[in-house]
Amino acid sequence: MNKESIKLAIHHKIKQHSIYEPIYSKDLESMFAISGVAIREAVHTLRSEDNIPICSGKDGYFYPQNKTEAYHTINQLKSRAKQCFEAAKGIEEHYIKDNQTTLL
Repeated sequence: MNKESIKLAIHHKIKQHSIYEPIYSKDLESMFAISGVAIREAVHTLRSEDNIPICSGKDGYFYPQNKTEAYHTINQLKSRAKQCFEAAKGIEEHYIKDNQTTLL
């Protein structure tokens, strides 16, 4: 299977799962014989490029029936992005404090 086929298959499978019965990444991994990294990459592409509202929680991936069901994932992703930005800023500040004006 190529990446596009895998992405479409993952989308189809997750769309069958609601917030009340999510599907674990490990189940998708065994179903399609691919790694967790490949699952996350496909989900990222579906969300960011195809605008597919795939949600996730501690119990796995699911397809929300409405925006209310999607809020937890939306807020989680925004929080994670903020934490990544803060971490990058902290590393950058280290070099600014040491009077290194450029990062290599």
